[in-house]
Amino acid sequence: MNVIASVAMSGFMVFVILAAAVAVVASIYFAKDARARRKLAGTRVEAIAQATPGTTARFTGTIEALDDQLTAPMSGRRCVYYLAVVQEYRSSGKSGNWVEILRDEQHVDFLVRDGTGAAHVRMDAPHVVAVRDHNTRSGTFDDATAIEAAFLQQFSKESTNFLGLNRSLRYSEGALELGEEITVLGATRPGDGDIHLVIESPAEGQLLLTDHPRTVRAQP
Repeated sequence: MNVIASVAMSGFMVFVILAAAVAVVASIYFAKDARARRKLAGTRVEAIAQATPGTTARFTGTIEALDDQLTAPMSGRRCVYYLAVVQEYRSSGKSGNWVEILRDEQHVDFLVRDGTGAAHVRMDAPHVVAVRDHNTRSGTFDDATAIEAAFLQQFSKESTNFLGLNRSLRYSEGALELGEEITVLGATRPGDGDIHLVIESPAEGQLLLTDHPRTVRAQP
C-alpha cells in the first residue's frame, strides 16, 4: 500500500469512528428522552390544590408566564423553553450522515395551571422532552432564510462554506409555548399566596417535562 492510499485509509477510518461515536451519543440521548416519557406516563396525575407538599408528584396543566418569557429563535413563538438544533449533512463517498453543529437550549421559570390551582415550576436543571414541530432546511439551490442566517450568525456560523456554496443544513426547534398543555414531574414544596406549590428538581433526579400529546394524556 502506497503512502497516499495509507493516508486515505487512515482518514476513512477516522471518519467511520467519528460517525459511530455520533450515532452512539444520539442513541443514548434519545433513549434518555424515551425513559423520561415512560416515567411521566407511568406516574399518576395529581391535582395541584390537593397535592401534599414535600412529595414528588406529576401534574398536568397549561403554561402561563411568570416573570420572564422567551422567543423561540426559528419560529418566533412565545415560550418558556426552547431547543433549537442545526445539523449539517456530511458525505463520504457514496454515504454520509447528519452531524449536529449547533444546539441552543434556553428556559425560564413559569406557572402551570390545572383546574384546581397554579404551581411555580422552577426550571433548575430540567429534562425537557419537547416536540420538535418546526423543521426547515437550506442547501443547494435553497438559500438560508434571513431568520436561519441570523440564528447561525449568533454563534459565528454561516450557511455557506469557504467557497460561498450553500451547506446542506437542517434546522429543528421545539418549544413549550404559553397556553400549551404539558405534564411535569418533580419535587413539591408549599407555594406563596395564589401559588399553591413550587415544583422543582427532586434530590434524586431531574425535573421532567414534556408536551408530547400522548404522554400528556397518558395515565398509568
